[in-house]
Amino acid sequence: TIIVPSNKSNLITFNTFMDLLELQVDGILSFLDFDESVINSKLINSLPIVIIGRHSSTNIPTINIDDFMGGKLVGEYFKTKEYKKILFTCPQDAEMTTKRYEGLLSIFNEKDVIKLYYKEEEENISYILDIIKLENIKAVFGFNDMISVILENAIREENLDTEVVGFDYLHGVLSYINELTSVKFDFDEFAKLSVQSLFKLINNETVNNIKLPVELHIKGDSNYEKM
Repeated sequence: TIIVPSNKSNLITFNTFMDLLELQVDGILSFLDFDESVINSKLINSLPIVIIGRHSSTNIPTINIDDFMGGKLVGEYFKTKEYKKILFTCPQDAEMTTKRYEGLLSIFNEKDVIKLYYKEEEENISYILDIIKLENIKAVFGFNDMISVILENAIREENLDTEVVGFDYLHGVLSYINELTSVKFDFDEFAKLSVQSLFKLINNETVNNIKLPVELHIKGDSNYEKM
């Protein structure tokens, strides 16, 4: 069973977990962590579980990417472009968000970075554009490529001279998505390690947390891959 986030919650509730137990699944790959009701019930130990793409508040094995280094690489890239004021936009304060933000702040002073929360409402995008104009921002770091592509399109419509950098490099696996300068990692390796880890747990083998390295893909420059 693979569990993905919904718009309602970023945690697996007790009722949802009980539904999974009733399905008698052999194991779970989850993009979500578990809320306290599941953790306190001890039932969490009754199934092999691997959490992927995010950190966990439990001792459940996780498969992650190096979010801090991703933010740092973006910061270094912005420095080479001599950008002075940076906008970082994200949907919420999950740990991966914090790590990417901290990586950016390892290169830039906090006073030079504006952090805004992103929502898919037109009013929110207009607000972000207003801040870009007001603060004369030349560089935007989006939490992921989906957010970044939407913002880049909006910035183009306004004829603003602002570069947008994303995270995940979705163009590499979904060619119809606009190419961006973006933090990338090995999707195939990520998927393989996730499945392998789950099967190891099912076979009662020990599984450790894994953190995959990241690179920076520069838009239009296939030869520029920076670790």
